[in-house]
Amino acid sequence: MSAYVEIAVDIRDESALLEALNQMGFPRGSLIVEPGHRLEGYEGARRTQTADITIPRRLVGTMSNDIGFHRTEKGFELVISEYDQSYSRSRYRHGFANTLRHHYGVAAATKQLQCKGYRVEQTKQPDGAVVLQAVRWR
Repeated sequence: MSAYVEIAVDIRDESALLEALNQMGFPRGSLIVEPGHRLEGYEGARRTQTADITIPRRLVGTMSNDIGFHRTEKGFELVISEYDQSYSRSRYRHGFANTLRHHYGVAAATKQLQCKGYRVEQTKQPDGAVVLQAVRWR
C-alpha cells in the first residue's frame, strides 16, 4: 500500500481549481466534490485520508489511488500517493503538482481578468507556455 503525502500547491480558488482539473482531463462531473470524502486506495480499500475534492482512482490509472484536495485555512493541499506522484511524472511532463499549478495559474488569471470586464484569449505555445491576451473595449 502506497503512503499518501500532502503537498502545498498554493491554490485558493475552488472554481479555478475545478477548471484546472478540467483542462487536465478531469471534467467537473467526474470528480467527487464532498467535504470529508475518504480516499480510496489501490484495490478499493478506504484510506484514513480525506479530501474535499477527489479525482477517483479509475480516472488516474489502473494501478492508482484517488487523488484529493483537502481544504485548509490557506487554500487547498494536494493529497497524492507516493505511487501516483512517480506515475504522474510519466503522464505529465513536469509531474502532477507542477502541471496542476500551471493550469491553475491560467484559470485563476483568466477568471480575474473576466471579472474585470476583459475578453480573454489563450494561445498555447509550442513549448507548452500559455499566452493570455486580454482585451476590453471602453
